[in-house]
Amino acid sequence: MTVTKVGIVSTRGRHGVQVAAAIEARGLPVVSLSEDGSFAELADCDLVIECVPDDPGRKQGLLRRIESHISLGAVLASDVPARRLPDLADAVERPEQLLTLHFFDSIPETTHVELAATADTAPGALMAAQAFCRSLGWAAISAAADAAE
Repeated sequence: MTVTKVGIVSTRGRHGVQVAAAIEARGLPVVSLSEDGSFAELADCDLVIECVPDDPGRKQGLLRRIESHISLGAVLASDVPARRLPDLADAVERPEQLLTLHFFDSIPETTHVELAATADTAPGALMAAQAFCRSLGWAAISAAADAAE
């Protein structure tokens, strides 16, 4: 799958805005939505990235809401450190589509993104995320998403 449209769901803070701007600056259309808004516009996105503060309960609830609005083949990503991904995977209906795309603080200038998957993540979802990163000129740094200790 080739990512042709990206959805970003975030708070009104700068992090999600910066992620969206970095992707748009590299030529991909982005649907940028607030976490408390309607997610109908995500239906035709190939990749949706959740970018809210690192609160497990908040992220789990938001991922479930997003998941109910995206297509079956869409990749669902969380901007969360890899070590937190297994807890999020337990909360979604389609863990095979879930992975981490964790953006570092210097988003406008970034050339690297942390990419992690669980044992349940489908190879196609992982390959789509890797291709997405390459198409934007970002190096995907693979990280292990082991169960939290």
